[in-house]
Amino acid sequence: MTDNQIISNAKLEIIKASDITPKEVRWLWYPYIPFGKVTLLQGDPGDGKSKLMLSLAALLSKPNTILGIEYCKALNRLKSSLKPVTLKRQGMGYHDTLTVASSAHAVSAAQRANRGRTRGRSCPASGTP
Repeated sequence: MTDNQIISNAKLEIIKASDITPKEVRWLWYPYIPFGKVTLLQGDPGDGKSKLMLSLAALLSKPNTILGIEYCKALNRLKSSLKPVTLKRQGMGYHDTLTVASSAHAVSAAQRANRGRTRGRSCPASGTP
């Protein structure tokens, strides 16, 4: 046996394209990047391929971005008349624990509630069913 020979017991199965049942494709970015599929990004040197991918990775790594994308996809799927609007977070980062009255967020509110600083109808005391 030479280095170029491959021994395999796998059976080769030939399937006609007409026998394949199409499946719905879920999109990260319609119609460019599908979920769970291979995506090829090509272009000439200097076209900005790396910048695009790094920007996309940075965007998707931020908290709530994926949730926002899923909301938008659901609106599209339901053919909703609602138009999503993005709001820039101001004053505090997502993971900041100190709150500013004009930019408090749910994580900080929950942490304050758990420390007993805030109790209300929507925040029962610890141990309350």
